[in-house]
Amino acid sequence: MTLTRIFTFAIADDAAQDFAVTTFNSFRESCKKDGAPYIIAVHAAKVKVLKDTTGGAAWTVYASLTFNNEDDANYFAHQDPVNQEVKAKSQDMSAGLCVIQGTFS
Repeated sequence: MTLTRIFTFAIADDAAQDFAVTTFNSFRESCKKDGAPYIIAVHAAKVKVLKDTTGGAAWTVYASLTFNNEDDANYFAHQDPVNQEVKAKSQDMSAGLCVIQGTFS
């Protein structure tokens, strides 16, 4: 069964939001494991929070990545050179980040 990781970001700057959305949407093609794409599906967009009872950050960008298994998800998070480069370049871009994962049927 596939595994999906969902990311929400609190990014105030409009250009930075666009960068985040464009970058996530490119991961399916640009991220490779053993020379082949390994991310099954990607969805990213600017979002508007309709209700948040946690009093959390002002979430502005949503992204989801679907993988074949947790090993692929962990490879993306910790080893994928494309993702590591993006994380290094954009670490100060977001005031908040939330990552959750689930297996959806």
